[in-house]
Amino acid sequence: MKKITAGIALILLIISSSGCNNSDDKTSASGRKVAVRDTSITRNNASNPHFLDSAKLESFIAEQALNDSLADGMRSFYNNRNFQFAWIGNDGLTEQALLFKSMYDFGNDSSTARKKLDKQLDALTTETALRPATHLKTELMLTWRFVQYTDHVFKTEEERNKVLETFVPRKRMPVQEIAVSVSDEKEMPTAAFSKLAEQIRRYSDIVAKGGWKNVAAVNDIPGIKKRLAVSGEYTGKDSSAEMNTALQQAIMHFQTNHGFNPTGKINDEQLKEMNIPAEKRLETLLINLERTRWMPEHAKGRSVLVNIPEFRLHAWNEKDTAFTMNVVVGKEANGTLLFASTLNNVVFSPYWNVPRSIVKNELLPAMEKNKDYLKEKNMEITGEENGLPVIRQLPGEGNALGKVKFLFPNAFNIYFHDSPEKHLFNKEDRAYSHGCIRLADPAKMARFCLEGMNEWDDQKINTAMNSGEEKYIKMKRPVQVQIAYYTAWVDEKGMLNFRNDIYGHDAESARHLFL
Repeated sequence: MKKITAGIALILLIISSSGCNNSDDKTSASGRKVAVRDTSITRNNASNPHFLDSAKLESFIAEQALNDSLADGMRSFYNNRNFQFAWIGNDGLTEQALLFKSMYDFGNDSSTARKKLDKQLDALTTETALRPATHLKTELMLTWRFVQYTDHVFKTEEERNKVLETFVPRKRMPVQEIAVSVSDEKEMPTAAFSKLAEQIRRYSDIVAKGGWKNVAAVNDIPGIKKRLAVSGEYTGKDSSAEMNTALQQAIMHFQTNHGFNPTGKINDEQLKEMNIPAEKRLETLLINLERTRWMPEHAKGRSVLVNIPEFRLHAWNEKDTAFTMNVVVGKEANGTLLFASTLNNVVFSPYWNVPRSIVKNELLPAMEKNKDYLKEKNMEITGEENGLPVIRQLPGEGNALGKVKFLFPNAFNIYFHDSPEKHLFNKEDRAYSHGCIRLADPAKMARFCLEGMNEWDDQKINTAMNSGEEKYIKMKRPVQVQIAYYTAWVDEKGMLNFRNDIYGHDAESARHLFL
C-alpha cells in the first residue's frame, strides 16, 4: 500500500488556522474522537457552495450498516466541513476527487474496492455541469472509501483525524494568509513538498515587499534586469541598458524554467509570462502544493508520470530517473484526463480504430468532399454501429498511432502511442492530440516496457514496429502510470518551474481556495 506522500505532515496549511478546535472533539462509543461541527464555515467562505443535510448522512450510515468506527470517521469528516460537499461541485468531480481517485488507483487496496463506485466516478469525470444533490450517494460512497483508506494507511488515530480534517479544502482564505501558514509550518512530509513550501516562503516575501514591476517592452533591458533580479534569475550588479552575459544567462534560465526554448532573447509571449504578477505566481505555488500532497510515492519497480502542462513524460526505476521525453497531449477541447493505471500491453504496428466522435465530426465531412479520402488515408470501413460507419486505419506509414502503442486500462480510451507528426515534438506548446498521449521516442518506451523479456532486443523491436502486422505483447513486468497536472514544481536540479494552466484547472482551484 502506497502512502499519500504529503500525508505525514498532517496539516493542510490552507486551512490550519480556520477555527476548528480539536480540544472540543468528543470521544464516541467506538473510541474514535468525533470532531465538533465547525460552524465558522458559511456559504460565504466555504470551498464548496453546496451543503448536505446531516440527516442524509445518518440515513446512509444506517443503510450501509457501517461499523461505529467508520460511521464516526464520516461524521468527523463532515463536521469539520460543516457538512459542505467534498467531492462533487457544479462542474463535476472536484480536483480533490480526481486526485484521490488517481492516488487510490495507483496504490489500490483491494479490501476497499467497489467497482460500481469506480464506474460512477469514471462517468462523472467527464461531466462539466451537474447538480451535486443528485449525486449525494456517490459523494458519501467516496467519503466512505476515503475514511477506509486513511484507516488503512495511517497508524495513529491522531494522524487519521488530522487527514480527515485537513486533506480536502473546506474554507477559502486570503492568499497571503495561507502563505504565512505555510511559512510557519515546521514539519514537511517529503522533499518535493518541502522544496515547494520553501518557494512559497520566498514568493510570499516578494509579494509582501511589493512584487515586481511590469517590463515595458522586449527591449527594456533595465526593466528586464530589475524583474529577473527580484525573482532571482539575474544576480548581476549592472542595471544599465546594456545586454551582458549575466543577463543573457538569466533570460535563458527564465525561458527554460517556463517551458520555452532557451534563446537568450525575450519575445512578446515570454514578456507576457514575465509580467504575470508575483501574487498570481504565489497562488500557483499554493495550488500545486495542494496537488503535491496527493502525489503517490514512487511505485516499487518501474513507473511513469506524464505532467500535462509540462508536455513531458518521466520514467523511473524505483526512485531513479530512467529517462524523460517530450509528449503531445490533448488540445484544450479534448483535454487529457487525470488518472492512474497500469501499463501492461505493447502493441506493435497497430490498427487505429477511429473513435465515433472523429468519424462523425471529421471523417464523414472529409468523405463527402473527397470520395477517395479513406483510400488515401489507408482506412477501411469494417461495419456500422448506431448509424455511423465503423472505420479503422491500417498499420503502416501515415497511421495516426505510428508504429506502436502502449495500453493501460482506463474508462477514457487513453493510451500512449507513436506519431507520424514528428515536428510537433519540437514545439514549445504541445497540446494537439484528441486526448491520447503521443511519445517522441516510442522505441525507448518499448525497450523500457519490455525490459527483462530478453527476446525483445532492439532489432526485434524495430522489426515489429515496421512489420505492418499488428502484434500484441503482454508485459511480464507492468509499469505504474500516472497522468498528472502540475503547473509549478521544483525539479531535480533545485530549479523552480512554472507552466501555463492549459486546461484551466488552476483557475478552478483558485475559486475554491482563495478569498
